[in-house]
Amino acid sequence: MHWPQPATPARGVVQMRREFWTNNRKFVVENSSHRPVGRGELFDIFTDLTNVETATHMLGRRGTRAPDAAQTRWLYFAFRFLRDNKAQLVGVNLNQALASLFKVVCRGQIRARAVDLTSELNFGREVLRIIGYRRTYLAGRLAAPKNPSALEQFFERDDKLPPQTSLDLDESLLRGQLETDIVALMKAHDPGGFASIRLRRDPLGTAKAVHRFARKHFRPYIAAIETLPVTISAPLTDRVSLLEDEFTDDRRVALLANRAEHLDLLTAAHYNSNRQRDEQVLEEILRDVLKRRKDVEDLVDRHLRVTPRAGHTQKFVKLQRDFQRDKAHTEKQARANAQWQRVGSISHELMHFYCHHDFEKKSGSVKFGQVITEGFTELLGLELYDALRQQVINNTDTDLIKGLRAGAAADEFKQAANDASRQSYVKALNRAREIQTRVGKPNVWAAYFLGKPQLIGLA
Repeated sequence: MHWPQPATPARGVVQMRREFWTNNRKFVVENSSHRPVGRGELFDIFTDLTNVETATHMLGRRGTRAPDAAQTRWLYFAFRFLRDNKAQLVGVNLNQALASLFKVVCRGQIRARAVDLTSELNFGREVLRIIGYRRTYLAGRLAAPKNPSALEQFFERDDKLPPQTSLDLDESLLRGQLETDIVALMKAHDPGGFASIRLRRDPLGTAKAVHRFARKHFRPYIAAIETLPVTISAPLTDRVSLLEDEFTDDRRVALLANRAEHLDLLTAAHYNSNRQRDEQVLEEILRDVLKRRKDVEDLVDRHLRVTPRAGHTQKFVKLQRDFQRDKAHTEKQARANAQWQRVGSISHELMHFYCHHDFEKKSGSVKFGQVITEGFTELLGLELYDALRQQVINNTDTDLIKGLRAGAAADEFKQAANDASRQSYVKALNRAREIQTRVGKPNVWAAYFLGKPQLIGLA
């Protein structure tokens, strides 16, 4: 069956053949055609791999995208490549693979080095990259926990209390006590009570240094990410910036709601973030507090100015200027210590940048979602942070160290590496650590970076 319109003429490809190995499997690329490649030929290959209905949906009158002549030609050879190497594509869903190829190619998102079809090695590896073969292969080598129910306790808010889902929200308790508890918590950690130091240098250079090192440290799992809304290969220039000075009520409420996760009150009131009504009540109380109390608004703003954040959908990172200072430090020591605090912030926030959306969304299916959103993020952020500290202590990579220092004095920066420490979201972090102890680092890394939560016991 052919596409009803005339085929779009396109020049043939010089006949060449190459074999290459990846993930211990041999793939063959044969880029050759002695006839024009158009929509009809593409339709034939599409139906050869799947069926007429799928091809019609993609290429027919109802199709949402129409490849141009160059894209049609590239897709034709990509589909042939998959057809000729089906035996090697163990675990890959071909329907999904074709859909991914069609979407990426029609959006013009092929990497530049793979556009030339006479470069078979780049072409073949690009096809495998787009269809997620590396992710499928890596995850396929790992086994999900045999008894996932044994891990359930680590996703509970408090396993000594009855499951939240079986109890209605105690709204009167929440309304009567939340303001007191959340304000006390925020005051206990008020940045206004600490001496501070400001770093004036742009954090982008440091972020790039951490980013490059992270790609190596978490290899091969982090290198296999391809399905993020913004992939980690995207330049950081437009995605890393300093925090704004002024904040909206939405930002204030979001911070307060995040900090409320630390309160035992939520457990006592049977709060469940999966229930829309519970979230509405929490937000309503927090907005009312901000509306009535200017002192609380000022307190929250002080926290926001020293709290870095990452956008989970847009994949941006915003970093603070001001850091806590030890009064006993000299100016050089204070700046070196502040720079390590910045490196720690970047290490944590970049984990959010790399986190796969299929992992993130599991936070709504467990009772203590902060284990997913922040516990594993802090766990992996600390893994990266400690590895960076060791590089500086051991003077292993001078280019990396220069990027991390960002103007801090060399001797003081190395000395500060010995003393530097960070630990946030302690309860969620400890739960994540317990899970990693039971399933192992490879399972945690694949779950987090590749979006395979079943590898840590989450269906």
